[in-house]
Amino acid sequence: MTIIEKMYAGEKLSRNELRCLVTGWSCDTEPGEYEEIDLVEGDCSRWTQDMKTIIQVGNDLWAIPWDRGLTECQENEFWEQPYRVERKERVVTQVYYEKKLGGLTVERLTYDFCVGSVHCNQVRGADNLECGEVCQRQDDDGCATCPIARAFDRLAAIEDILGDVYDLDRLRELVQADREGRCVVLPCKLHDKVFFIENGCVKETEVDSFHNWTSGRWKISTHTDRMYEHWKGYEIDFSGIGKTVFLSREDAEKAVEMEKNGND
Repeated sequence: MTIIEKMYAGEKLSRNELRCLVTGWSCDTEPGEYEEIDLVEGDCSRWTQDMKTIIQVGNDLWAIPWDRGLTECQENEFWEQPYRVERKERVVTQVYYEKKLGGLTVERLTYDFCVGSVHCNQVRGADNLECGEVCQRQDDDGCATCPIARAFDRLAAIEDILGDVYDLDRLRELVQADREGRCVVLPCKLHDKVFFIENGCVKETEVDSFHNWTSGRWKISTHTDRMYEHWKGYEIDFSGIGKTVFLSREDAEKAVEMEKNGND
C-alpha cells in the first residue's frame, strides 16, 4: 500500500513517511501520485517555525504540517498527520507604520537647461539670472570655467543619485553609519535565488540569512530545509559573488560556457 493509499484509508503515517511526502526523499513505501503546490510559512518559536506543505492528489488537496528547524543543530520534525483542505481566498487589511520623513525632506533644486544642443544645469526658479554678474568677468571659455556652473553641475550630480525627493536626515544617518563601519551593502536580498555550478551544471539555492564571521568576513547562508538536489545548503563568502556564485542564472550559464571553452 502506498503512502497516498494509507492517507485515504485513514492509516497513521510514520515520521519517515511524512518526511518522504514533504521532501521527496525515497522511502520503503512508494509515495504514489501527488504534486506539491504550496508551502505555507507560519509562526516562529525560538528553534522552529510552523510549516504546512500543500499537496494535490487528483482533485483533492492535503495539508502536511511539520516543524522547520531554524538552526543547524535543529532538525525538521514531523509530528502531525495529513488532513484534507480546501483552497480559500480572503482580503486582509494590514496596518503598518512607515518612518515619517524628517523636516529636512527636500525636492530637487536643479534641472537640465538646454539651448539648441548645449546642455547646462540650472536652479529651479532662478534659471540663469544669477549667472549674469559672473559671466561678465568670464573669458571666451564661458561656462567651462564658471564657478557657479561647476557648483550647479556638482549639485545636479548629487541629485541624480538621490532622486527627485530625498531626506537629508536619512542621508546624514547613512553617511555617518558608513564612516563608522556600520553600513554593509548586501549583494542581494533575503529569499533571493542565487546560482552555483556543480559538476558542470547550474544549480539554484535560496538566500536564508547574512552573517559576519569572527574573521570579519561576511557570508550568505542559503536554504537547507528542502532536500532536493538543487536546494543544497551553501555558505557563500561575499568575495565569491560573480566568481563561484552568481546572482542570475544567465551569469552562471555564461561561467559554465567559459569553463567548457577553457577546458577544450
